[in-house]
Amino acid sequence: MKKIGVLLCRCGSVIGNSIDLRGLAQRCGRSPFVQEAREEEELCQAQGLASLAKFMEKGFDGLVIGACSSRKCEQAFKATAEGQLLPPSLVEVVDLRELCSIVHTDGRSATEKAYRLVNGAVMRVAASAPVPIATTEVVRSALIIGGGIAGVQCSLDIANAGYEAFLVEREPSIGGIMSQLDKTIPTLDCSICIEGPKLSDAGRNKNLRIIPNAEVTAVSGRVGDFNVSVEVKPTYVDPQKCNGCGACVDVCPIYQPNRYDVDLKPVKAIYSP
Repeated sequence: MKKIGVLLCRCGSVIGNSIDLRGLAQRCGRSPFVQEAREEEELCQAQGLASLAKFMEKGFDGLVIGACSSRKCEQAFKATAEGQLLPPSLVEVVDLRELCSIVHTDGRSATEKAYRLVNGAVMRVAASAPVPIATTEVVRSALIIGGGIAGVQCSLDIANAGYEAFLVEREPSIGGIMSQLDKTIPTLDCSICIEGPKLSDAGRNKNLRIIPNAEVTAVSGRVGDFNVSVEVKPTYVDPQKCNGCGACVDVCPIYQPNRYDVDLKPVKAIYSP
């Protein structure tokens, strides 16, 4: 059975004046999991953290702290507990000030609610196991799916920060829907006038590799080290030999629907996107 310590902070007079912390400590001490429960004046201050470190020397297997907003103090409490070799995952901070003292004018109701919250935290710590913390190497490159204006800007931000970026787009060219629009709201600026320079920057950036006409088929791995499979559809044109003269387009006899122009005007079977 775990030995859990419970500390209740008076937070000056904010918590102490509305909650019976002495009675609360006595009730918490009756739990079979709680080895010791007591009050402290101001845990978030330097002397309070020193008291917490001394309290942890008693060899607790878990710690529950009733204090003010966990967002404000939780990291300091967990760091102090970790310094005494207690894993941060076995430290629970209960917000007694915002959840009890401030919202209840009746001291009895505030104390009863505080007991339920603290007791719940005790039961959670009692049922928890230390969460292992592993250090892993992070691959310093990113893959962005979708070559619209958002994907292009995201890719440029990453590439300009000095990281390798891969932009995968399922269409033959990047730009997305914005490149099909005439005006942008609210300025009514020409959309391609805004997007065009970004597309040029993306094509010239040495840290950015654009993979058009492709789709992601599988993703595996973990955060910081993903393995991604990308299926690149064939273009039937050798980019190393094509000089963009357009002669093949002129002689091609076959037309196909043009999704880019919403099928308003057909396009040749071979074309430059």
